[in-house]
Amino acid sequence: MTFTPGTYTFDVKNGGSATHALKIVGPGVDKSTSDIAAGKSATLTVTLKAGTYDVNCPVANHKMLGMDVKIKVA
Repeated sequence: MTFTPGTYTFDVKNGGSATHALKIVGPGVDKSTSDIAAGKSATLTVTLKAGTYDVNCPVANHKMLGMDVKIKVA
């Protein structure tokens, strides 16, 4: 997944039955939402510079279960 540098607002809704969150880590960014309960939503605004970012769910072992993706900003 590739993005251009800039400010992005991610609106996320937890459609599952477990608690989740959204975390983005990369050049100059280490931000996350608070925990998102089932059926609830959250918003995360970040400014992305060129580089590679890790986007994941930081709750429990969710990242190790595959809730993790790399995005490229160029």
